[in-house]
Amino acid sequence: MRPDPTLRPLPLPAGVPGGLFLTAMPGRFGPVEAFTAALAGQRIGHVLCLTGEAEIAAKSPGYAALLAGGGLPARLHAHPIPDFATPADEAAFAAWAGRAAALLMAGERAVLHCAAGIGRTGTAALCLLHLLGEDAARAEALVQAAGSGPETEAQREFVARFALNPPGAARPTGSPA
Repeated sequence: MRPDPTLRPLPLPAGVPGGLFLTAMPGRFGPVEAFTAALAGQRIGHVLCLTGEAEIAAKSPGYAALLAGGGLPARLHAHPIPDFATPADEAAFAAWAGRAAALLMAGERAVLHCAAGIGRTGTAALCLLHLLGEDAARAEALVQAAGSGPETEAQREFVARFALNPPGAARPTGSPA
């Protein structure tokens, strides 16, 4: 898979009123201004970030400056995961993902990114879909169609564990947790 700087919509289960988009790190493969314009154009109010400050500074100085200057026109929800890895603290990740799923259940629109928008993004997207009640096979097909997916065996194993027992799984017809 190749990095794609555009916002790629990820279909959510029926009954989930929010919207989720996948992308590469803002400013890494295109101007950061294009990202902020896309946020406005898609009415996205939340950025789900899987990269840490040092990685952002090294790979996208423009995005780092935007964040440092408070210019991101959306609320940032960060849970850094090392490149090609899985969350070091699975319970903390599950809580972060649960909050993100609740946003989507409440009708909010969010964009999810790592550095290239592939491995960590795909791993987290699959976990979010599981929390929202999506079937594992359909979730995998949707994430692959959106250009993302786990890149390592450890990421695939993490998603499989998460899918078997998604902590605090939301139900599309229920209220946000």
